[in-house]
Amino acid sequence: MKEAKEEKKEDLLELSKEDALKLLAYKCQIILASPKGKSGELTQLLELCFHERVQREAIVSLAAVFKDILPSKKVIEPQEQATEGTKRKVTEDMRLLLVYREFLDILKKGTERQHNARIRSACIRAAGELLRARPEFNYRSEVAKILVKALNDKNDEIHTRTASQLTQLFSSDVLSYCTLDVVTQAAEFLKSRMVSARPDYLAPFMTIEIDPKIKDVDPTQMSIPRLKNKEKRKIGKSNVEKLNEMRRIEEQEKRLSAKQDEKALLDTHTRIVTKLFVIFSRALNHAINDEDGSGRCPLLVETLAGYAKFGHLVSIAYLLDVLNLLGNLALGDLPAKARFACLHTAATVLHGTDDTLKQDMRMFYRALYEALPALPELCDADVTQAAATVRLLLLSRKQLGVDRVAAFVKRLLQTTLMCTRKPVAVALVDLAGQLLQRYPASRCILDTEQQYSAAYSADATDPDCANARCSLAWELTLVRDMRWGACGKGVDRIMGLPL
Repeated sequence: MKEAKEEKKEDLLELSKEDALKLLAYKCQIILASPKGKSGELTQLLELCFHERVQREAIVSLAAVFKDILPSKKVIEPQEQATEGTKRKVTEDMRLLLVYREFLDILKKGTERQHNARIRSACIRAAGELLRARPEFNYRSEVAKILVKALNDKNDEIHTRTASQLTQLFSSDVLSYCTLDVVTQAAEFLKSRMVSARPDYLAPFMTIEIDPKIKDVDPTQMSIPRLKNKEKRKIGKSNVEKLNEMRRIEEQEKRLSAKQDEKALLDTHTRIVTKLFVIFSRALNHAINDEDGSGRCPLLVETLAGYAKFGHLVSIAYLLDVLNLLGNLALGDLPAKARFACLHTAATVLHGTDDTLKQDMRMFYRALYEALPALPELCDADVTQAAATVRLLLLSRKQLGVDRVAAFVKRLLQTTLMCTRKPVAVALVDLAGQLLQRYPASRCILDTEQQYSAAYSADATDPDCANARCSLAWELTLVRDMRWGACGKGVDRIMGLPL
């Protein structure tokens, strides 16, 4: 019997492309017309997934068939006291489950690097569509593993297709079960791959939407109690009074079920947030504990974006610990992009908490002061983010000292002189003007008749110790002479401010 099956499989693999496509279409039509008892036809479709000429078409077609015929709920083995009809139904589902498991093995192997991009893309598409179509069916975690692994592929096309499938999954996952599985598998996958992960690996996870009712999550508490099933009351139908009582209790149970469904969704979202912060904390700790102290972690920038996006969901105590880590990291020897990302995350978190966090900001001001000279090296998008960071840290605060503001104005103008791109130079001049307008006392650096009692220290690393108020803003003259007229107009607006 086994030899006959192997011979039949070889016959299928020897079919011409035209005959194989005809057989594929015919078998799909038969299965979709009447899915019951079609495990043999499904097995033939599995065999066509190994046909070199129609492999991609067979994978896509079989995924479409499974999307249509798989049960919406998880298949569970029948209990001993189950009826014969139930046992027959579950046995049929178990046969379907075995074929489905074999198909998942094909998808898993099909995403490996030895296959061409067309086959790998087809397997990724099939996995994503199956997960969206049957979010409560068996082997959900196995399908999630396929996508999580493919997301880290060095081939940009494969990574982009996987990211697209995950983004669609996150946006359509009403119950968030699949999202939780994907995040859980990603946390496990990245556990030993903090160095080899793609820098943009976490980008799709930034599209996850969390219920705004989620607040004060403590990611350090990994155990979250599950909801208990409600007790069901049984009422007979012996008379009209009991029937009315039963209907009244059914209405109560419906309302209770709706509330419990909402609690279950909030519980799932809480677990998602917890798993996301497991990933973020591992990446941040890896950057801080790097042997050479350079904070070289590919996931660092995306991790910081995650803290900025989801930081308002976690507890104040946890945020304070994160802010201290970010401050120390920003003062380290980081690349310019990562340093500004650290500062932007800290500024966003602080701004989102409406100053309820009692955090010493001096380390962030020092880090920003040291980082500004590297700003012209950034790309336009990063410059925009850096400018937003300056506004959040300097312009959104209630009050700053004159020495600090004057030092930042001079540092911004000095950085402008090093710019080779007009948009960056104009943005820096505008920031300097906004600071002088926001803090009138700092305009003392525009007063040519002022008496100075100390010397300005241009090499100081702390803006509070630079004695900037003891110097004129001589940089304005040089900025006005730059080749961009917009910079000159910005200088004229600054010089027109009343002293």
